[in-house]
Amino acid sequence: MSLLNYKLNINDIAFKKNKKNIILLIRRSPGEVDWILPLLFSLKEKYNIFTIFRFEKTLTSIKENKTLFKMWKKVSFGYTIEPKMKSIFLRILNFLLKKTIFKNYINKLFVNNFYSIPIIKKLIVGSYIHNFEIDAIFTEFTNYSPWIKQFENYNKKIKTFYFPHTTVIFGTTANKIIEKKKLTNNYLLLGSKFDYNFWKKKLPNTNIIITGYLKYDKYWLNKIIHKKKLKNKKIIYISYSGYVTNYIFEKYKDLTNKIIRICSNFKNVKIIFKIHPMTNENMLKNILTDYPKKNIEISKKYQLNLVKNSDIFISLHSSASNMDGLAMGKVPLELWNIMKDQKFQSKFKKLNLSIPIQNENELKNKINLYLNKDYLKLDLNNKKNFFFKNFLIDGSVMLTKKRLIKILEKN
Repeated sequence: MSLLNYKLNINDIAFKKNKKNIILLIRRSPGEVDWILPLLFSLKEKYNIFTIFRFEKTLTSIKENKTLFKMWKKVSFGYTIEPKMKSIFLRILNFLLKKTIFKNYINKLFVNNFYSIPIIKKLIVGSYIHNFEIDAIFTEFTNYSPWIKQFENYNKKIKTFYFPHTTVIFGTTANKIIEKKKLTNNYLLLGSKFDYNFWKKKLPNTNIIITGYLKYDKYWLNKIIHKKKLKNKKIIYISYSGYVTNYIFEKYKDLTNKIIRICSNFKNVKIIFKIHPMTNENMLKNILTDYPKKNIEISKKYQLNLVKNSDIFISLHSSASNMDGLAMGKVPLELWNIMKDQKFQSKFKKLNLSIPIQNENELKNKINLYLNKDYLKLDLNNKKNFFFKNFLIDGSVMLTKKRLIKILEKN
């Protein structure tokens, strides 16, 4: 990363002048890349894709996930990272003068110099292609980056596609999708019809497209999932969350200790902690220092691969990772609420998509049933059938690709 200037970094796929162009804006989470990558992979034959990262640490997190990083490099021909020092200098100047008569001038100067479309265009193609245009932006739906307005002002025909950074369920009722007669150039991609009403109220002027869950499509899973023979029983526990202020740490510590104690009573069992990308790893390591490392692992491997090759999947209360378990055929054991908001309800529990666990004894009992394959008592088939019936998985990538190409090619 260049501290003062934007720098072009090249990946494994070549830029081609005869293709149209897409900009992928990544705000802060590897989950953003994870959610949209299957669709962009299907579009890469027709479109050059260039990524702009807001933070270098986001790219670092993606690199740690070797599977995700490998596939992203095959999709995005190049990337750049917002230069840290240039950002700090301009933001300080903007802050110092924001209450003066120069505030509008300084703000415009800041935006035009830091979020500069000519700089990005020159970065990508140099000065030898004069008719180079950017046709679409893909960005996470809570991203309010000035890049978006800058691109839209630069090209009034540009299409902007917003998408989630997670597979969490936002609603619990499947809704009928109402198409708008007058389409704008702003589109919101959502995983399911359960989310429609929730986001229609928040973003009323956006065209909503239900894509299904792209990263669970067989088209994509066949490229990234590698089934391994298990030497011992594996229990995957999705550990904590990046939003640490939402949780009571002492309760999390107690919960983690209980899981380790329970698993230690079963023979031939290994527990793998998969940390949320935004989590401080040292918080977990400090809890694990008192336990032997033989049957405990903190993994940075791709989560879907870990879940696929596990016997039991445990998740935190209302975690989006529940969807990963369901997609891989592992109905999650969803732990009790350790959040500060004790009234917060899990939509997975409400939709009967998880096995809710209320206490330590119940967790021990359910793990025992799983290990002994006493699935009838766990009611797994009904949960799996509901999931695959109500959430579009297979075929989601190609259906969405066809629809988006039609939108992108419409003048």
